[in-house]
Amino acid sequence: MPSNIASLLLILTLLLAPVTARAQEDEPSAEPVSALDRPFALAAYVSGWAGSYWAGGIGGRARWEPFDELGVEVFGEGHIVEWNEGIRHDHQIGFNLYIPIAITPWLRLRPLFGFCTVFSLIEPTSGVSPRADDVLFGAHAGLGLEAGIDDWGSFFVEAQGAVWMGHDRSQSRWTGTVQDTYAPFGTAQLIVGMAVHLGDV
Repeated sequence: MPSNIASLLLILTLLLAPVTARAQEDEPSAEPVSALDRPFALAAYVSGWAGSYWAGGIGGRARWEPFDELGVEVFGEGHIVEWNEGIRHDHQIGFNLYIPIAITPWLRLRPLFGFCTVFSLIEPTSGVSPRADDVLFGAHAGLGLEAGIDDWGSFFVEAQGAVWMGHDRSQSRWTGTVQDTYAPFGTAQLIVGMAVHLGDV
């Protein structure tokens, strides 16, 4: 009798083994969550300008990706500009639209385009010279590379080019006042930063 039960159990095991294996194959594998899959992010970064003038500063941004193919972010920056006739500090606000292009689940490209406004303030070192404050308007485009860090953050690098419209205040002709006409000029910007990603995947 025991031998009959053992034989029956062996037969059942052989019959059920393919079914069990097939069920295990059908179960989706649990892949680790990438921070780049989360829809929200807050970032801080360092920034450098070159071109019509040299500047360095810091910035922050808030990001939202309502669709897989499109993201939007708003940002604010503060820069100290190289200036011999006083202290110039520029404060930029604006937004970007970008397309997240996945290379791997942990790495992606971010072509971007946006508009921005800069409040540019010059404080002369001479007590008899007046201030020379102005507002600049610009459009920019660039490309970023972003790498995910576990399920919570990312490291990113971006290069941008911008075209600005503003009053002529070139340092060689600075007199403490702005010119009456608008003049276009260009700059290039390099950004390196970190982001904390939020929201459900």
